[in-house]
Amino acid sequence: MLQLELRSNIKSKACDSQIKPETGISNPCDSDCSSRFSGLFIGDYTMKTKLYNVWRNMRQRCFNVLCPGYRYYGGRGIKVCREWLNFDTFKQWASNNGYEEGLSIERIDNNSGYYPGNCRWATRLEQANNTRQNLNLEYQGRTQTLSQWARELNIKKGTLLYRLKSGWNKKRVFTKKPTYRKIIHFQGRTQTIAQWSKERNIKRSTIIMRITKYGWPIEKALTVQPKGGDI
Repeated sequence: MLQLELRSNIKSKACDSQIKPETGISNPCDSDCSSRFSGLFIGDYTMKTKLYNVWRNMRQRCFNVLCPGYRYYGGRGIKVCREWLNFDTFKQWASNNGYEEGLSIERIDNNSGYYPGNCRWATRLEQANNTRQNLNLEYQGRTQTLSQWARELNIKKGTLLYRLKSGWNKKRVFTKKPTYRKIIHFQGRTQTIAQWSKERNIKRSTIIMRITKYGWPIEKALTVQPKGGDI
């Protein structure tokens, strides 16, 4: 048991000694991507400190090539400034800039790194609106993300995106409310969606999604058979 603990301590020190602040390169052992090394961290900070986890995960995303998120951060040239390689310095900045448990660190410019002038604390929702994958759309003099427009208009984000990709003009994209009729008239007959679903061997939810989300005409919605993972 003593031998195992000694080896763990040696491994921890070896990993820490290979973190190079000058280059921003860390040893793969200093990683939150592997549970094998949970608990082997520098100083007296542990997994119990949420702010420490924020700091540690920030470094991993930027410096550890074994982390799943590395390609979106370090792989794009996103780095952590030298002063924030020290947890105490980062902790002081967090304390002076409104950190509370439950908030996430957000970069104001998603193409720049982690440093005091480019970071702030945000809720998960606020951070989601600032991701580089989010699409900004201007309509009637206002610019919002696709997610924000979806919430404001009470139209699913996927519906708006489908309309845009289908070439709808902006007015129609933002003003047409999705609707579906519980009763559908088709080929001279009138039935409920459930009845059409049973007759056509197409799930009721699929028919509704085709009509409301994708804007399919009734004929197409009731005649095209789903294949594999398609609708």
